Amino acid sequence: MRKNSILKLIAMALLFCGFAIFGGNAVMAADVNLVMGTASVSGTWYPVGGALCASMSKADGISVNVQTSGGGVENLRTVSSGDRDIGMAMYSLGVYAMKGIEAFKGSRLDNIRGIAVFMPITAQFAVREGGGINSVADLKGKRIGIGAPGSGEEVCVREILDANGLSYAEVDEKLISFSEQVTAFKDRQLDSMFIITTAPTSGYLDVSSQARITILPIAGREQENVLAKYPHYYKDIVRASAYDFLSKDVDTVGIGTLLFTNAEMDADVVYRITKAMFNDADHLKGVHEALKGLSAEFSVANMGSITLHPGAERYYREIGLIK
Repeated sequence: MRKNSILKLIAMALLFCGFAIFGGNAVMAADVNLVMGTASVSGTWYPVGGALCASMSKADGISVNVQTSGGGVENLRTVSSGDRDIGMAMYSLGVYAMKGIEAFKGSRLDNIRGIAVFMPITAQFAVREGGGINSVADLKGKRIGIGAPGSGEEVCVREILDANGLSYAEVDEKLISFSEQVTAFKDRQLDSMFIITTAPTSGYLDVSSQARITILPIAGREQENVLAKYPHYYKDIVRASAYDFLSKDVDTVGIGTLLFTNAEMDADVVYRITKAMFNDADHLKGVHEALKGLSAEFSVANMGSITLHPGAERYYREIGLIK
């Protein structure tokens, strides 16, 4: 018998077995396959997203897979267009997207819907210790990695600089991803790196093995300037315990993380992944430091002006957080 005929017979036999075993349904994979956009592998969002995906995939018939991306702005655009199913972004970017302002000027994404608010993230400029950069003002004229085009990092850097009287015209901004920043900093092509994420981040741990670095404070008047002009930020601290290269806590600013989908996503699917994620909260808190504060209560309290997806709202109502 010819080889291709044998292969066809094997395929038919497997198909028959599938119907027999699964009661007429030969599809053994998940019925629903979703993709979550996060950020680069060097930051915190990618591993955190992977953990969330694993918990969401505990919902029967649903598989959620993590995917790298350029960050929050890209995630919002691709989720809005349907190219991705779920995404992560700084909370402020979700608001900007729904209003069609800032990075989304002229392209309002009014179909973005919230699933959860979680993982407060921390603004972290890394600089060489003793390199003469001791404040935001000292970034003037310096080579700064500000994140990939379309990333939340880029928006955050611009806001921090703007609040303190600096513009891109006064710095040498490098629109490169965080993983690219790590390489460029080690090669002395950057004076400062930037990421907004939960400390510690593996990229800074990597760099600190080859260079003496520290975290640039956003403190005092410079911190007050950011909070006054951009109230979606709050006072935050990078703890000395987060990095071996820090000898004391460092003042900075932080913001919440939005987990979102689009309005067209099936409500039952969103309900099931939201429930699976929060049902697995105790496990997730032990998986990654950034998830220690994960709770449905925090999520509902901090959703603010973001419109909830009906599936997520159903879950929050079910557990009594929304009346």
